[in-house]
Amino acid sequence: MAHKETIYIDLQSHLNRSKSKSYKEMVMKSYTPVMRLSEENNLIEGDFFDENGNLKEDAKVYESNLTENGKKMFWDFMMKWLKYTDRTQKYDNIEMLEKYYLQIKKKHNL
Repeated sequence: MAHKETIYIDLQSHLNRSKSKSYKEMVMKSYTPVMRLSEENNLIEGDFFDENGNLKEDAKVYESNLTENGKKMFWDFMMKWLKYTDRTQKYDNIEMLEKYYLQIKKKHNL
């Protein structure tokens, strides 16, 4: 039996949960900042953004896309941010996103 690689994010699958345009916009607004900061801080490596800097709707983050630090903290960081945006609807609060990043980084002694 072949080993299946863990998928951390399957954006298209998430987007397909509803046909509502507002739902899809909310999903993209939630994921874009955490993916961007994760890429900028070398937690993930891959081709997640288009030439205009927009998160691709078919973005998938596999275990192989995670750097060593990403393997240690990406999931916790992403989940903390998604819980926050789900609760507050504040998708552009980059200050809070960076605060969460530093908290999770410290938690994992990185």
